[in-house]
Amino acid sequence: GDLTDRVPRVLRIGCFEPFGALFMPEMLRKYVDNVGDVEIDLLEGNQVQLQTWLAEGLIDLAILYDIGPIQTTSITRICRVPAHAVLHMDDPLAQKDAVWLSEIALRPFILLDMPQTATYLLTLFDILAKRPDVRFHTRSYETVRSAVASGFGMSILNMRPIGRATADGQAIVRRPILDELPPPTVVIADLYGSAKPLFVRLFIDIFRRFFEDVGPSGFSVTMPERQSQLMVK
Repeated sequence: GDLTDRVPRVLRIGCFEPFGALFMPEMLRKYVDNVGDVEIDLLEGNQVQLQTWLAEGLIDLAILYDIGPIQTTSITRICRVPAHAVLHMDDPLAQKDAVWLSEIALRPFILLDMPQTATYLLTLFDILAKRPDVRFHTRSYETVRSAVASGFGMSILNMRPIGRATADGQAIVRRPILDELPPPTVVIADLYGSAKPLFVRLFIDIFRRFFEDVGPSGFSVTMPERQSQLMVK
């Protein structure tokens, strides 16, 4: 049967800005294919904005990382996404299978400069007691990629482009980081607690299945032996 009568006509959802281009349309396609023809209202923002929108009732769900404080206790953990290095193909480090933080800390750094995100990325280097020299700040994942391709330095990102998302240009390589760093988790936050309506439960199931189908090698750049720990059971 068609679920449309039990699902809101408009799905109001918020996501961490980079997720919008990296995987959300493809994942939402699967949701619509499962529940029937709903309109999608996707608000893309930083970690702080998403929580404000959720608290104000502008969105029913927020998809974000568990970095920085999360105000609601109603969160569903989906998958862990370790940090990885994004390098220009001409960088000698690009010849290696994996790199150490101490190697990339010496490079000019391109920072995805969003609230909580920037703090998280720079804090990774605190185990070395040496932060890299930030030479390029941007709020856009796409601009990080083109700045690396244009020779401004290297960067650290977490999610890789999935499925139909724009693939990296030839000038860019991604490499796992050898250091043991705590990976952030993609979570779905809501305000419903244990009384989640049907459309929220369906969304969570379809979202989880989407990442299971893509698999760790499809959404992350990490050491093969670490891949089995990335899906949250």
